[in-house]
Amino acid sequence: MTRKRAKLFIGIDVSKQLLEVAAHQHDYQFRCANKASAFAELLAELIALRPALIVLEATGGLERAVVAALQGAGLPAVVVNPRQVRDFARALGQLAKTDRLDARVLAAFAANMHVLGDVNGDQKVDCTDLALVKASFGKKTGDSGFNSNADVNNDGVINILDLAIVSRQFPLGIQCQ
Repeated sequence: MTRKRAKLFIGIDVSKQLLEVAAHQHDYQFRCANKASAFAELLAELIALRPALIVLEATGGLERAVVAALQGAGLPAVVVNPRQVRDFARALGQLAKTDRLDARVLAAFAANMHVLGDVNGDQKVDCTDLALVKASFGKKTGDSGFNSNADVNNDGVINILDLAIVSRQFPLGIQCQ
């Protein structure tokens, strides 16, 4: 019998000089320079881990190059609002602030984050999610075949608004058949 591999959530704290990487509920930690020449090592590390989601804070543009490298390698990286992460850390009682702790908080945030439009729960929005909304189109709460995950805006009916929300989350250039 094969054991199902648990989803791994990664947080990357970005500073001008360093990238501090941590995994939620794991001892994994990694650090590298925040420069393009160091990204190959970072990508190799993360590709091997096969994370479900990688979260970085917006840091005035310091995150842009690494996010482009992560997404270019097909890794599920998203940039989040620092205020939301700060509020999340406060709710956890995490008041101390170091790069290593910040990376851990970002990883925990990733594990608790819901990706808007992710109907099937795979932490990304793609054509499968759109197909699930289309398959339940017109259904209302209580109807046979109603998929509550496809009711993205939680108004009790799966309609054009849900399709619009899902399709707006697509990366540029994605087209579904």
